Amino acid sequence: MKVAVICDLHLPLLRSTSQYAVLDWAIENIVGEGADLTVVAGDICAGGDLEALEYFLDKISTLNHLFLLGNSDIRNNAYKDEIIDKYGESRKISLGGYSIVGISTPFSYLTDQDMDLLQECNDGSIVFMHHNVECLREESRVFLSGILNEKKITLIHGHKHKEMESTIGRSRLIGVTGLDPDKVKGLPSVTYFNFENNTFEKYDKYFEIDTSVYADVLNLIGMSCFNPETDIDYAIQNNIKNIEVQLRTAKDLERYTMIKQKVGEWRKNGGRYLSCHLPELRLTDGILRGVDLWYKAIDLLLELKPDGVTIHVPRASIKDMIVDGDYWRLYLSHYVKGIKKIPQNTKIGIENLHMLKEHKLNNEERLFGIVPEECLLWIDTLNVYLGENRVGALLDVGHATNNSVFRARYTRSMWYKIMGKRLVAYHVHQVINTPQGLVNHNEISDWLGMTISYASFFWSWKNNQINHVPLFLEMRNVQNCDVSIAALKTLSNQGKESIDGKRNDI
Repeated sequence: MKVAVICDLHLPLLRSTSQYAVLDWAIENIVGEGADLTVVAGDICAGGDLEALEYFLDKISTLNHLFLLGNSDIRNNAYKDEIIDKYGESRKISLGGYSIVGISTPFSYLTDQDMDLLQECNDGSIVFMHHNVECLREESRVFLSGILNEKKITLIHGHKHKEMESTIGRSRLIGVTGLDPDKVKGLPSVTYFNFENNTFEKYDKYFEIDTSVYADVLNLIGMSCFNPETDIDYAIQNNIKNIEVQLRTAKDLERYTMIKQKVGEWRKNGGRYLSCHLPELRLTDGILRGVDLWYKAIDLLLELKPDGVTIHVPRASIKDMIVDGDYWRLYLSHYVKGIKKIPQNTKIGIENLHMLKEHKLNNEERLFGIVPEECLLWIDTLNVYLGENRVGALLDVGHATNNSVFRARYTRSMWYKIMGKRLVAYHVHQVINTPQGLVNHNEISDWLGMTISYASFFWSWKNNQINHVPLFLEMRNVQNCDVSIAALKTLSNQGKESIDGKRNDI
């Protein structure tokens, strides 16, 4: 009996994203492998949207499948009850002489029905669920651990976006990677189990990304120079062709002479693309602050003759950024006046912001420009007032990850699709989950790692969904650039990786 396991696809509402390409591949692969059963172990849609879920179920309707819910499948309160009523049932089936139990865990706990099904398990039973045991609520965790200690069960789960394996008592626990190219550790995969004579062989089939894309990205990789005294020298020594210098603070402008000198040295050594990051105009207590610094920075950058300029969207709350309101027009007047001073051949990139921790639950106070539509609205408004399409977008991939409740509605793959042909540059870095919250500007030691997997970025690049423009490693420690570039070179040098199956007892 061959069982295919898929999970953690996180389909957004917007089609033509990488998740939908992975879904089509997975179905084709499952058919080609001749699976007798496909277990869907939860988290199929990113934001609990019924439309995305029913699209998926229609796509897999020709497969013999066991469907289970995960936590992301019920995130939308408008559809939660309907999805649970239609698709939330746990159940037991028999196939190939094996007893198979599928447990839906959308709420990360076991229901009475779930517990009854688990108590009916015997030695050799196979249990599928979305959550791993540790992520269940305490009462459910203790109950399930007791069952696993008592009986010899194979429990297969998703949820963690990486391969896992452990034991509880006599039972084996196996976590599978899943399918979301925004999140998985490694490449999206379908995991197969060949069950026979109380043993199983496990193997993965991986969604392939043409490795030539890594070399393409390497050719455009660059770095943000937060500390010009050392960082521009680093760029010269390491032959980094694209750099971004900061003209954002009074301190930056005080050391402008040194920045100009080092940029000249970088150019003599083959520097290719220079970007300048302008200061923010901040609305505080009804006063727009930083105006003098804004115009001084623009006057200075004209001497540098940059190829690109990065400007944050207005740093103001959405309650203040009412279209055609007083603050909207105030910001607009300074942006337009400043941009008009910049040469026509210089690319202007408007950078997205991210939600601050204290604004998670307060939509009126959260920052403007943390979702794609707001960024594009500001870009389009600027272009109208400039009388030409001078302004594009700079996508900070980490900022797109930091948006709390908006992450499910606007996955990174959606940012790529929505912003793709408007992009003039990128800021890239890794984001790490800590008990205190997300921490930005970390090295990318693994471009296919967690929390941000760049697999969807590479897919979007290869399929020309996003523009092939400079990427700036935005890291305050220059050594983190070294680590990130080395990791990308390693990917570029790798060919296809084959994974052999492993035989296990159950």
